[in-house]
Amino acid sequence: MKSRFAALTRLSALLGLCFFSASAAFAENGWAVTQMSKEASLSGSLTLYITPSGMRSMDPKSGLNMFTKGPNWTIAIFNDKTKRIYQSPLQTWLMSFKQRGLSGRFDGATWRRGKEGVIGGVRAYEFVMDHPPPIRTNAKTLNGKMAKFGGLSSATMWVAADIATPPQVSDLLSKLYGVPDCQRIPLRVTMTEIGKPPKVAVDTVRVAQVNVPDSVFGLPRGYQPVRQDSEIFIDKESMDTLDEMMKDLDAPSTPRRPPIRR
Repeated sequence: MKSRFAALTRLSALLGLCFFSASAAFAENGWAVTQMSKEASLSGSLTLYITPSGMRSMDPKSGLNMFTKGPNWTIAIFNDKTKRIYQSPLQTWLMSFKQRGLSGRFDGATWRRGKEGVIGGVRAYEFVMDHPPPIRTNAKTLNGKMAKFGGLSSATMWVAADIATPPQVSDLLSKLYGVPDCQRIPLRVTMTEIGKPPKVAVDTVRVAQVNVPDSVFGLPRGYQPVRQDSEIFIDKESMDTLDEMMKDLDAPSTPRRPPIRR
């Protein structure tokens, strides 16, 4: 099963690289990082494209995409399946996290530098949590739902040693993954909840140096703008169901027949 997933991951990365090389008019040296995530706000399998001036995430399964790029640093989140898009100044969007209770899983924890190693084929170094955060029973997620959290007893985080990120991208990634901002890309996050075995919350499958064309940071055409980011995370099936419900509500009611008098 692992080998099959690895083959599919390599195929999707190759297809992405082919698309980039075919469409690149202006390109910037960067990195493609393919990850699996269970705890991040954008959970699932995704590929991050990191450059000195921006970041783009792509999740083909859910259709979710996100990017931001300097010098304006506007965040754009859109869904290829529902054809909806949300845009906001990046700092305004990130500041809204606290107002909405979207605090990170590790808020309040302290960390120390750990050992060095290799993750996803690149040099990495470790941070070890030496003081767990206060116990929280639940927290909101970007899609507006509540997630139940158990108290943490330990955690480790591996970050890419040689892949520097712009401060804006580093801040964004730390908020999405709920980890400390260390000016590097999180490659692997493991955690242990009280009374449970350790689990890998985020892991990196593949890292490659690529030329990232400017078109990667272009807005899609014909998408419906929405006012709240949570509307982007509604899947197509749920959206179709809501549309049907609204049609039923808008439909004219059947006139009542007068009672038959005898």
